[in-house]
Amino acid sequence: MENHHASASETERLREELDNLEDLNYTLITRERRSNDELIDARKELIKVFNDLPEAGGIGVKTMGELNFNPFYDAMKRKAEVEAVKLCSLWQQYLQDPDWHPLKVTVNNGKLQEVVDENDDKLKNLKRDMGEEVYNAVVTAFIELNECNPSGRYPVKELWNFIEGRKATLHEGVSRLSTILGENRGV
Repeated sequence: MENHHASASETERLREELDNLEDLNYTLITRERRSNDELIDARKELIKVFNDLPEAGGIGVKTMGELNFNPFYDAMKRKAEVEAVKLCSLWQQYLQDPDWHPLKVTVNNGKLQEVVDENDDKLKNLKRDMGEEVYNAVVTAFIELNECNPSGRYPVKELWNFIEGRKATLHEGVSRLSTILGENRGV
């Protein structure tokens, strides 16, 4: 009988421990969420500030998923600039069309992953008609949209490190902003 009583108190102690761990877990998750929200807000504020500043020192704002116009312009130098603008605009519309999904699923090292379907008719025709640079610009913009805004399929602004070709860290953004503010104050 004493054995049964000991195991019942042990069970109660373990339940209390479990409750305490669940409370701690909830507290940590809440703190992490709050910290993450603060980081997101800080990043948004940096993007607002940098959006109005010229890109300098490698840190600025890049609109992710927005096509780079230059490959279109270079491919169409012999044609009027208006035609290049029209073509770029048309492809921007294609990129934003939720019904166009030029990806295929493949297995790589036992993992499913989406890759650009080079057999997509629009992409094949684009590459044939406009060349590799324009094709790569469209594929890059599509991949950016798919990573940064897959549900909305419209371009979004992002703090960008143009020197390294990647998202800028908050630290890089704040450092660059400090430098700019120091230059403007004559520091």
